[in-house]
Amino acid sequence: MIRRPLRRGMLLSDRARSAAALVMLGLLAVSMVSCGRAVMRDPDSVMVYSAGPRPLIELICRRFTEETGIRTELFAATTGQIMARLEAERFNPQADVVILASRTAAEYLKRRGWTHPLTIDIGDDTDPTWHDADGHFLATSAATVGIAFKRGLERPPVEWSDVFADPLGRPKVMPSPSRSGTSGDFVLGYALANPETIWDDFSQARQHGLEIAGANNQAITGLMLGTYDIMLGAVDYLIFRQIERGEPLVMHYPPSGVPLITRPVAVLRTAASIERAEQFVAWIFSDPMQQEISNVHLMPARRSIPLSAERQAAGSPRFLEIDDQAALELMAPTLRRFQYSVERAVIVRASPRSGS
Repeated sequence: MIRRPLRRGMLLSDRARSAAALVMLGLLAVSMVSCGRAVMRDPDSVMVYSAGPRPLIELICRRFTEETGIRTELFAATTGQIMARLEAERFNPQADVVILASRTAAEYLKRRGWTHPLTIDIGDDTDPTWHDADGHFLATSAATVGIAFKRGLERPPVEWSDVFADPLGRPKVMPSPSRSGTSGDFVLGYALANPETIWDDFSQARQHGLEIAGANNQAITGLMLGTYDIMLGAVDYLIFRQIERGEPLVMHYPPSGVPLITRPVAVLRTAASIERAEQFVAWIFSDPMQQEISNVHLMPARRSIPLSAERQAAGSPRFLEIDDQAALELMAPTLRRFQYSVERAVIVRASPRSGS
């Protein structure tokens, strides 16, 4: 874990590179929908830009409209795509509410001065460390990133280093940090926790069979089809979803710790109606919507909402401590270096050694 103090001015001087790293993730265009249909912007609606899971946010939007009569419009995409769109629309902002799968991305919006401090009362049933201390964003839920195995191939306790240095060279996969916000946060979290070894570790993993796939679903599909035995940097709620469907997968958390990926919601200061936008945010924290969040295997923000059975069965991991300022400072150079020295690097595979 990095424990050195930051120099004054270091963080904000890297804004341009941080913006480039975030926009780098926005590779694909996604159509604007209103609970599934293309629409024109309605000034009396709430415009929501949200990272997945898409069925969840579509349900939240639909139930909000049924409950309040306020229409919602939805742009559902990855965190990177949302950040790219916000950047493109900075002179003609459209979004009212933004839900991201990365705290670092939310911190970036706050530092740009794009977010409005929230005034809603969500009670004391959440972990205050999940939220921004100044109220610019609140975590609606969270996930973690660990290692997924085909059932029968896992040998816990397995550390990150065991997979990186896997002497058998078993086929393994990892979602691309340039396509997956959670994979990007995993790389960043690993860099903060292991600053001296990260690049040697990933280079070694590539030599021992690690391939970089596209987004999370592509990597998981390869795991289920048997193309790969191990998935590194697996976002847990997606693995739990497949386990619920009967897939023979195992979600494993290395004992040394895993990144906690909170999913923050923010209201933009340019929102057409701050009041309507905050009403939507409050709706996400209602017990029924927090239960729906748990139903898709995310960790709900409200402690009183029980975790899904699949998440409970996986046990409670140890979370790595990640400094927000250090994460924002290192985001751009870390993701850029990963893209060129790991993801796109020409790798000479090591010969696997025999063993069990």
